[in-house]
Amino acid sequence: GGGGMGGATNTQAFHVGGTAGTSVTANVSIGGNGGEGNDAACAADAGGNATCFDGKVGVAVDNSGEIRTSGFNSVGILAMSIGGGGGGGGSASTKEDIVGPGDAGETSVGIGAAIALGAGGAGNGGTVSVTNRNLIVTDGADSYGISANSIGGGGGVGGSSSSGVLGTYAIGGSLGGAGGKGGNGNQVDVVNMAGATIWTKQERSIGIFA
Repeated sequence: GGGGMGGATNTQAFHVGGTAGTSVTANVSIGGNGGEGNDAACAADAGGNATCFDGKVGVAVDNSGEIRTSGFNSVGILAMSIGGGGGGGGSASTKEDIVGPGDAGETSVGIGAAIALGAGGAGNGGTVSVTNRNLIVTDGADSYGISANSIGGGGGVGGSSSSGVLGTYAIGGSLGGAGGKGGNGNQVDVVNMAGATIWTKQERSIGIFA
């Protein structure tokens, strides 16, 4: 299935304390796993309404409110779009048991083959856009001001196969399915407008990670 709805953007002040207290999260649209993972695609506007598209837009965040976080691993704005994982290939197996009567001169022939199906490819991550127009302050360690990422889904696992043949003369073959292609990330844009400030106070706390 397609990705879910995008998170809403904020237009007011946020003050978040405690561990992992991200203030604004637009962690949208993880495309569904399946035979062919769908592309993640949603956008949230400043009014808090999210709209899904067909691979055109991933996540859009436009922040005009003051944001403060004080806990460990407390990101100011987190925007992420992840493509769906590819489906696994079907497995296949065959077994042939052919045995002759055992009399002199009697023979038996067994022939078997198994071919597994290839896995589906993964969906691509959508585009990610973040615009900050105000103050973002993080007091804790490992607390980015803005984190924006577009991640392609992982490819599916190829199907397994097995073939077992028994006979005086036995011919057997087995071919596993190919793994699915992984998805691609997409364009990520982060704009910190003139007059806007991002202040991270502790270690491993990057202002903008994209």
